[in-house]
Amino acid sequence: MVPIVEIDQDKSEKDFRKARTTGYKECRLALAYKKGSVCTVYAATMGSTDDAGKKLNECVKRVGIDNKTKFHIVSDGAPWIEEQIEKHFGDQANFLIDFYHICASF
Repeated sequence: MVPIVEIDQDKSEKDFRKARTTGYKECRLALAYKKGSVCTVYAATMGSTDDAGKKLNECVKRVGIDNKTKFHIVSDGAPWIEEQIEKHFGDQANFLIDFYHICASF
């Protein structure tokens, strides 16, 4: 979660501290690398889950994985991630929930 500050420009306050609202927004991150490689490709978005799926797809393509390559995806297990993996990669990708999130679910 990333802290966000928004300023309401319509308020006629001289002190912008009184015209601000604060909150948090989820930043969705993706990374990809080939087995044995030290080169990693990263992407991030504050957009929708569809945007995050597209970013992950771009990362995978940039490291050179094609339509015939099988690969593994490790994630926190959020339902939208599994949906995006199925949408973009189908049977090409294996999905694995990381150890921390598996343990936290019990």
